[in-house]
Amino acid sequence: MKADANRNKEAQPSVPVGTRIQREIIAWFWVALVFLLINGTIGQARVIPSGSMENTLLIGDHLIMSRIGYDAGVRLEIHDGAVWVNGQRLNENYTIGRSEPYDLRQPYKVPDDCYFVMGDNRGNSYDSRFWGCVPRKDIIGTPVMIYMSLNVPPDAWEPGQIRERFFAYANALVHPGLVRWKRLFRTF
Repeated sequence: MKADANRNKEAQPSVPVGTRIQREIIAWFWVALVFLLINGTIGQARVIPSGSMENTLLIGDHLIMSRIGYDAGVRLEIHDGAVWVNGQRLNENYTIGRSEPYDLRQPYKVPDDCYFVMGDNRGNSYDSRFWGCVPRKDIIGTPVMIYMSLNVPPDAWEPGQIRERFFAYANALVHPGLVRWKRLFRTF
């Protein structure tokens, strides 16, 4: 057996360290390029920074978002604690709190290329009931899968909080109990 191993070593030409490093850099370059192309065209990675979608999405959920496909073109009303689309009450058993219209004039006709969005946690959601519909061009995607979920302070996920985010990830490595394991790889 040792003789076979020695023969294999002799048969393989010795590759200089510089060439091996160059090959490794080129391989990682292609991996990064493919990732950027997929991330920019088909999907994107995002983190949930607020509780407006609880219990469907939690603060600290890391999502893969699909950038493909939407539909619209409805007339909607909010009354009796529920949302009504084209005269039909929506069955929203995933929401928390009552749906109140706030400043919305009803019935509300959703304009073309526009979306009326509401959080699942209706009492803690600053959504289209306050600021109107969202133009299609402003929507980055729809959630496909939760690939990571961390139960850490919410300020770690606010924009620009790089230090807090780094410590959140490092803390999760040291304390695996911060990872919401049952939420990993959940699809929508």
